[in-house]
Amino acid sequence: MPDSHEPKKKYFVVPQTREILEERDQHTFEFEIEATPEEISRLQEWLTVMDANDFETFVNGHFWLIEETHQDNEQYDHALQNVYGMIYDLGTPETKRKMEEMGLIR
Repeated sequence: MPDSHEPKKKYFVVPQTREILEERDQHTFEFEIEATPEEISRLQEWLTVMDANDFETFVNGHFWLIEETHQDNEQYDHALQNVYGMIYDLGTPETKRKMEEMGLIR
């Protein structure tokens, strides 16, 4: 559980590139969040899991490893749901509104 006294900072998350930026990049689409260092660490872990599963799905799909591809897809989906869930939970009101409009949150 995060320490409630830990200060939150503003970050910008770019799920497509698996990046968490401290400054807004005018050339990318990102979600603005406010998070503690511990929350950022957990989010980065999920982005890393998502990236690893994305690569495994790509490789297995190209070598016709159907069983592994299905499992990789499930793992990727689970990581993706966790990433977007965390972004929503830590997001600013504008980020939450944007995610709801995009249908990213069920």
